[in-house]
Amino acid sequence: MSYTMSLDEVYSVSATEKEDVYRLSVRVTVCGETFDTEYWSYPEDPHGLNPTIRQWLAANPDFPISS
Repeated sequence: MSYTMSLDEVYSVSATEKEDVYRLSVRVTVCGETFDTEYWSYPEDPHGLNPTIRQWLAANPDFPISS
């Protein structure tokens, strides 16, 4: 079964105790349903929205990251 996912908006990014691991507050759309959620992003995770989130982080280096 395939399904569609999109990253619609990033509200906030927080650093964690682990290097290069972030907790994000985001708006996503999955299978046509849009909702706000938290997402934990790990550097080597190739699944779900993580590659899109990593691309977003790289494209937005000036976005504030809280600690």
